[in-house]
Amino acid sequence: MLKEKGLLLAIEDDLEKSNSKAVSRDNAAPTILTLNVRDSRITHIEECETAKEAWEALRIVHQGIGVSGHMVLMQ
Repeated sequence: MLKEKGLLLAIEDDLEKSNSKAVSRDNAAPTILTLNVRDSRITHIEECETAKEAWEALRIVHQGIGVSGHMVLMQ
């Protein structure tokens, strides 16, 4: 969904605070992440300040769950 919305860079690149386009992406991406994860996973990302931090937190939670878990995370 992040790729479809043009927000994938928000989790791939380090946020440049001076770049308004990057800041705009990072404002939208966490909303999409939050709306598309299970309620039980929200606790892992609620303190994250950027989309990249939220993505990394989710990646760590799902790290040991195999290929199918990674497919769910990527969706």
